[in-house]
Amino acid sequence: MRPEEPTDFDFTSPPSERRGEALGDSAPTAPAVDPARGGLEGAAEEHRYAHRKLLGRGGMGEVRLCKDARIGRDVAMKLLLPAHARDRDARSRFLREARVQGQLEHPAIVPVYDLGVREGGEVYFTMKCLRGQTLKQVIKDLRAGEARAAATYGRHKLLGIFASICLAVDFAHARGVLHRDLKPANVMIGDFGEVYVLDWGIAKVRGTGDPTQSIDLPAATSAAATQDGRIVGTLGYMAPEQARGKLDLLDARSDVYALGAILFEILTLEPLHPRSEDPVEMLLSMARGLVSSRPSERCPGRDVPPELEEICVRATALDPGDRHPSARALHEAVERYLAGDRDLALRRELSDKHAEAAARAAERALSGDGGMEARKDALQEAGRALALDPTNAAALAAVARVLKEPPREVPAQVRDKLDAQEAAEIRTRLRFVGWAQVFAALLISCTNFWRGSVRPGLVVAGVGMMLLVGVMKLFMARARVVTDAAWYASFVLTSVAWIVAGRLTVPLFITPLFLTIHTVGFVQQSNARRQQVMIGLGAASIVIFFLLEPLGILSPTYVYRDGGIELLFPALRLGATGALGLYAVVVVLGACGAALISGHGRIALRRAQEEACLLTAQLEYLLPERARAAPPQAKTSAA
Repeated sequence: MRPEEPTDFDFTSPPSERRGEALGDSAPTAPAVDPARGGLEGAAEEHRYAHRKLLGRGGMGEVRLCKDARIGRDVAMKLLLPAHARDRDARSRFLREARVQGQLEHPAIVPVYDLGVREGGEVYFTMKCLRGQTLKQVIKDLRAGEARAAATYGRHKLLGIFASICLAVDFAHARGVLHRDLKPANVMIGDFGEVYVLDWGIAKVRGTGDPTQSIDLPAATSAAATQDGRIVGTLGYMAPEQARGKLDLLDARSDVYALGAILFEILTLEPLHPRSEDPVEMLLSMARGLVSSRPSERCPGRDVPPELEEICVRATALDPGDRHPSARALHEAVERYLAGDRDLALRRELSDKHAEAAARAAERALSGDGGMEARKDALQEAGRALALDPTNAAALAAVARVLKEPPREVPAQVRDKLDAQEAAEIRTRLRFVGWAQVFAALLISCTNFWRGSVRPGLVVAGVGMMLLVGVMKLFMARARVVTDAAWYASFVLTSVAWIVAGRLTVPLFITPLFLTIHTVGFVQQSNARRQQVMIGLGAASIVIFFLLEPLGILSPTYVYRDGGIELLFPALRLGATGALGLYAVVVVLGACGAALISGHGRIALRRAQEEACLLTAQLEYLLPERARAAPPQAKTSAA
């Protein structure tokens, strides 16, 4: 069971003393600098420090906010309480703490200004007065969801603070000092970005005696105790070997473990070892490594990057040999991540700028102001944004909007491509129709020479015209550019050819049929500008055909008699069966030709539609599912 406000257990001094050493948490705002105020009068040693406020009191000492009359600055004065003044061990530990901390001159270690004895025999030392809050309080505020803390202390900033702690601890290790009590409560964050490692009271100096006193563990903890049974530090942060009382085995990697526990708490806002009212339970958890130090398992909602998770896991390994070999190595691992994180932050910032430009361009394109140029800008800016950050939601949304809403005008490059495809289709049809008309000319010739024609001149004229237009279309199929005049001439000549050829069979039905077929074929092969002319010419050719006989220009091929029309076959001597057979063949060939022309156009249209749909589908598959599902009209903005 974890209490609402976790308690730091300490086997060296009462908890009240530990809480009393958070220097400066309640200190007033620093006064303005006044270098000209007063002289040295009244600043004798016994009157140098003027008491202003009690900052905290513990079992062995207290900390006061004092005014240094000589310098004119506020200092924190720590005094050994009179009750312990005659205690040689307490006095020795007090002096040792002052000297160890005073000799560790590092920007992240609170400097000691003075060490002395007051008139009443009270031993004291003065330190820089810190103003700010502890890392413990920051984490507590973040866990509570305080908006100001969240805005001030993002993960990147907290990792920078942690990196500073690592360097301070590495400096102490280089001077032969182990802290042994690293925890968030012993890290002070100043109001102006300063970072300090506090409380060197139980620090171990290489080559000297242990300043702590042994205690006997209860029988229930014998599994966690070892030969000498001494445990120093704070539960929840001490290394496993420290929790087992193996103080002779402690080295830099023991402080690395504590730093790893702090890192875990920074990343998850939860302690590595869950708080418990039973200190024995926590000792067993630390000594045996019973908890996972993977943030992804303990706090999956915090979305901790895997690089940081691996750093945390290694720093808090049960075996010291598996941890980072030094605090500096841990610092460098975090710095490597921060360097990449800074690069990632810069890439995301640049990506957001390009995404904003893409969203603006997409808005212009879809409103009709920018046209294709705006679409081009939108896709290019979105491409740049996605190259920097493939997950940029605003860029993906801009791409989705542009792809899902077709342009109001077909761009020139697309129109040119379509024209080229259309020209290729037209050439194919011209070749087909040209060879068909050559074949028709040969068929007419063979038929007439087989049974004989009553009008050889008409046969020669029909065959000649048919061959002419067939060859003409074959040449048109090979030409790079076909002029409008060539198209219109081809249409007129083809109409005349079918009218002449129709005179050899049953012109009343055959000729209109083929005039209709060839009009449809020309319309399919024409662009939008030519189609109107072709339709007009086709209608005119059919009307002219029906006027030729009534006007006496051509001899009649039908007679209106007894309420009906009798068809005449003046050109061929085929008999009734032969005439009907020829008529059937011509009709079938006309119907098949019309069907082939229409079918070829439908196949080409289907192929073009399939290519367009396939292209659209492939472009959509480039987008994540959420972007494909986004409504086209949704407004977008940079994330």
